[in-house]
Amino acid sequence: MTMFIVHLRWDGVGPDEYAKITEHVLTGTALADGCLARRLRHDGRTLLDVEVWQDAGQAGRALSDLSETVRLAGVPGAAQQAIFSMPDAFAVAYVQSAKAAATTPAPRVPDTVPDPSTLLAGAVDA
Repeated sequence: MTMFIVHLRWDGVGPDEYAKITEHVLTGTALADGCLARRLRHDGRTLLDVEVWQDAGQAGRALSDLSETVRLAGVPGAAQQAIFSMPDAFAVAYVQSAKAAATTPAPRVPDTVPDPSTLLAGAVDA
């Protein structure tokens, strides 16, 4: 059996479009049947998506749905795509990663941020 790793990229995605997309996309432990992992992120004006699937048919249907969701959110054009296949013996790493990402707490945000000039005082000769 084979698993499929799909990388998608949409350009021109603003914060409003990203918010609309994430309202309708399952992430974390709430993944569609056959999806081992999904990492959807917004970087500047780019939407990046990496997904790992057990079945090409399930992946195709889900990715068509995702493309339609992105289109309805107002993002023009099709995604750039890269698709790789791997033996399913590697699937265990992706399943564990998806579960860990959903249960690992985010790092604590400090109450105050130190002034960078005081951190570097004396480190650089003036």
